[in-house]
Amino acid sequence: MKHLTLMGILCLCACSCKQVVNQNSCTVPVQVTEPHDKSNLYLIMNKDTSGMDCAIYNSVNTYLKETLRDYSSYQPVSFAEFSEVRSKEADKIAVYLSDKGYNDGKNRNPKNDSLANEWRKMKPVGFTIKHKFRAKNGFGVYGLETDEFSLDTLFKVMSADKSDYMADKQADIDRRMKLLQK
Repeated sequence: MKHLTLMGILCLCACSCKQVVNQNSCTVPVQVTEPHDKSNLYLIMNKDTSGMDCAIYNSVNTYLKETLRDYSSYQPVSFAEFSEVRSKEADKIAVYLSDKGYNDGKNRNPKNDSLANEWRKMKPVGFTIKHKFRAKNGFGVYGLETDEFSLDTLFKVMSADKSDYMADKQADIDRRMKLLQK
């Protein structure tokens, strides 16, 4: 009888541990990072971004729970424009190389090659990502918002600011140009 009771307790513990593990899995309702983004060194180096997608989504979701007037009305639409934030020194190197035309294949020399290698070794100090979502405003009406989230290297939200997607801005410019041409 003692063995049977012990087996029952062990089975109960095993089942409850399994449930805790499953609660940590993440289902992201919209794609967070574009896996084939050739411009983003971080995504190129980290081919499996599923864990990163969950970390970013959960962090943004937690931030919005704390800041939205009516979180229960929150509806994610899309994430876009994930990019690295590098140190000021890295930015200076990148601007210098860009000004010299290094990225276009010009001014390839040992000094510039050395600077480019140094820049590649500098790790990001954070990231930014833009998120478009719907939520009810203070009047109870759904509004469409786009925020740019600043994340640390562990993908925790440090701040958020109102923003637009570059594609949305370009589409608006194109629409206005068509109206002017009529």
